Amino acid sequence: SLSWNQAKIFCERLTEMEKSRLEEGWAFTIPSIEEWEYACRAGTTTRFSWGDKPSKKLANYTGSKAVKVGSFPPNLWGFYDMHGNLWEWNLNDADNGKTIRGGSYSHPSNFMTSSRMSSQPAGIRHPILGMRLALKKLD
Repeated sequence: SLSWNQAKIFCERLTEMEKSRLEEGWAFTIPSIEEWEYACRAGTTTRFSWGDKPSKKLANYTGSKAVKVGSFPPNLWGFYDMHGNLWEWNLNDADNGKTIRGGSYSHPSNFMTSSRMSSQPAGIRHPILGMRLALKKLD
């Protein structure tokens, strides 16, 4: 459970801590909505990275709690838990805050499709909100 503001600060501090090991211009950050969806889809065009039907064997949804990362198999590109478990913050602004993607353990399967997104205020913390770390070269 962390806010977008906290996730952003975490990325900045991690970048500063690892500065000596990072190449010039690289930083840890939260992915954009486009980067998140690209990683989630892993080259697919289906509703989920594994196909069009939801599967309790492949994602954590309609449940009562989050599970440990890696409890389900990764997608074709090796990314774990892109569908369900926790909504993940994105860099992009939305009408009422920041975008989130992926769905959560407490939502039905239609909230965790590869294309679905929602938003939350940047300062809100909630047990269904988390983050995914990205390492990228800044402009």
